Amino acid sequence: MKDLNLHLLVKTLLYWYIFIFISTEILSYFRILERMYIFLAESFFWIFFLFLYRNETIEVVRSINFYSKKTLALLILFSLTFVQGFSSAPNSADSMVYHLPRIMYWVQEKTLFQDVIRNVHDYMPPFGHYILLHLYLIFGNDRFLFFSQWSGYVTTVVISGLIARNLGANRQISGLTSLLVATIPVAVLQATNTTVDMVVTVLVVLSTYLALRLNEPRIFDYILLSFSLGLGVLTKQIFLIYFPIPIGIILVKFLTVNKRQILSKGKKILMSLLIGFSIIILIQARFISQNLAIYGHIAGAKVDYLGQSTQVTFVGIFSNLIKNTMLNIPLPLFAKEAENVILSIHKLIGIDINECSTTFCDEDFKFRIVRAIYPQEDIASNSFHLLLIVVAGIILLKQFINKRVNYLEITIYSLALLSYVLFSTLVKWQPFHSRLQMPFFVIGTIPSVLVLSKFKRGLIFVRSILYLSVFLALLLIFLNVLRPYVSYNLFYESVKSYTFNFRGIPGSFKGIPESFFSKPRTLQYFNSRPYYLKPYIAVINSLSDKNTKASVAFDLSYGFEYPLWHFLKEYNLNYKIVPNSKKTADTIIISTQEKSYKLLGYYTECFKTDVEIQYSYVCISKPDYLRRY
Repeated sequence: MKDLNLHLLVKTLLYWYIFIFISTEILSYFRILERMYIFLAESFFWIFFLFLYRNETIEVVRSINFYSKKTLALLILFSLTFVQGFSSAPNSADSMVYHLPRIMYWVQEKTLFQDVIRNVHDYMPPFGHYILLHLYLIFGNDRFLFFSQWSGYVTTVVISGLIARNLGANRQISGLTSLLVATIPVAVLQATNTTVDMVVTVLVVLSTYLALRLNEPRIFDYILLSFSLGLGVLTKQIFLIYFPIPIGIILVKFLTVNKRQILSKGKKILMSLLIGFSIIILIQARFISQNLAIYGHIAGAKVDYLGQSTQVTFVGIFSNLIKNTMLNIPLPLFAKEAENVILSIHKLIGIDINECSTTFCDEDFKFRIVRAIYPQEDIASNSFHLLLIVVAGIILLKQFINKRVNYLEITIYSLALLSYVLFSTLVKWQPFHSRLQMPFFVIGTIPSVLVLSKFKRGLIFVRSILYLSVFLALLLIFLNVLRPYVSYNLFYESVKSYTFNFRGIPGSFKGIPESFFSKPRTLQYFNSRPYYLKPYIAVINSLSDKNTKASVAFDLSYGFEYPLWHFLKEYNLNYKIVPNSKKTADTIIISTQEKSYKLLGYYTECFKTDVEIQYSYVCISKPDYLRRY
């Protein structure tokens, strides 16, 4: 079977993703989505894959120059992030709220199929969670869940160098490209968490690489590209904004091909496109039908998808472009003055900077200038890489005017820029957009390095950015607020004014970040919501395993659910978790409340958090007949 002579790492990740999708759907259909079957299927896949590519694996390992400074720098970054992910418990707010609870329901029910809403994020595409599910079932715990994002990070870095080679870069420049991509601040921080934004990024990069490699209309090549695109869409809706990058590359390549070649191979091209389109649709089919069944709309409840999309107007796009750009321009000095300037610009164009039609309507999400590159995975600024892309854009524009531009370089750069404009056009602004812009920074960095490295001063500039980025990346890894190597207690007073609270707003962090080496793993689950630790433990201690007929339902205002799943498993409490809408007279209710309360027909205990927040009580309500337990 012919393919694109793909790099081994590309084959490994892409074939694994395809296997995960197919095997998960099949096992789910028969309701046998459990550890034994996943383990057997994964074992068969890896034995077959490693046997098939054993010689290629040896060749790739031998070809690595371990004495190269760039290779050593990459290995240091990969090793540090691996140790950090392995040694830390999952603890980002999104992971606790919906990424991990979703897979826990699948493990409990032994199927992906559902006919009821369990979580407010059930409308979100699920493929990234398929990877987490496999890792959870293989290892029997959440220790390796970070590998989903970490493997995406490593592959993104390697493929970025391969794309540079495809654009004509030599080994030295492709190495520079890989290292610069590896030091993108938000990517370094995302590499160790258990969400899906790095998976989205690697699928954008994979699709871009595959599109660049397409020269002949071989059907198998289009099948691989279609799976990459289809799985990207099934991972997160934001992938659609980056969809034009690989598609645009294919269109440009077609336009540069001799018309006679297109006509002579027209049937094969058309057949390949039809097969590819069918694969993309088929990958979405089951999930779309599920959304239609439980929400009545393919994208979920109306309030969900409309809440994220902006009303398209010229001033709205201009406003969001400014706000998204400023997320990556921290100003430790004169921040207030800069805010006033931006407010004045908005008054001039006639739009409120926090207009609800273009910005998430939440008091905590109001626009503010960031004062530092904050070591948190959702909001880290990518300042040096933005500067690199902007300077390269100026050079490209000059080359375009002088008609000296490389068409593939300017194509990829322009498509990356288009994705940034589309992002600012279609998605309402919020302070956490840095992680969603990762594909732009990765794809935008690649042609930027190539453009600047063609002349001496440009290469010096690229190297300067690289040295600063490597230093910053190491600093961010060691000081990652959710899983730091170094505890903050020695210098917390010095950085306190730059810290954020749990909603991401400037202020005091709810708890001083502690090193994962010294902080017990169980406590790390609460790094983003430390005030829930004591009441959650108290609630779990009030449960008993003597009555397994009862079920448990969660009614949590902030949806901070996964630590309760973890405690139930750790204490061997075999309760079935049911959605609130499915609770019965035998259901125990764990809820968060603004104040202590009583529920008719139930015996209720409430435990207060150690800080004042809106929902400062965690309560457990048992049916009266279970009171003795």
